[in-house]
Amino acid sequence: MFKAKIIQNDAYYKLRLRQLLLALLPTIPLAIIVNHFQFPFWLCIAMIGIYILMLIAILSNQKRMNSILGNKLLEIDEKELRIIFNRGVDSRLDFEIRSHYDLKQLEKLIEYWESCRLNIARTSQ
Repeated sequence: MFKAKIIQNDAYYKLRLRQLLLALLPTIPLAIIVNHFQFPFWLCIAMIGIYILMLIAILSNQKRMNSILGNKLLEIDEKELRIIFNRGVDSRLDFEIRSHYDLKQLEKLIEYWESCRLNIARTSQ
């Protein structure tokens, strides 16, 4: 079975990019903290504070991402495709494949559907 969270708000992509940048930024204060023998003690203490603030920013951004996603799911197996969400509005549905395992599960389902002689149209953006 393939499962993915449905993305219905384009703001998610901006938050995702911000999350990537926020994940990379803590390496700077962490490098200074690790090399504390080469820097003044006060600078190391300041970097610990900055590191903690960056971790708080990462958690805050993650909460915003989760609130945008909500609990809307796309589930696909050999017999049915289920879109589970509260609103009954038809719209474009993007979904994110979060792991290699999920990608392989989707590929297996597509191969199964093709073996059952279903017409599968592949598109790209």
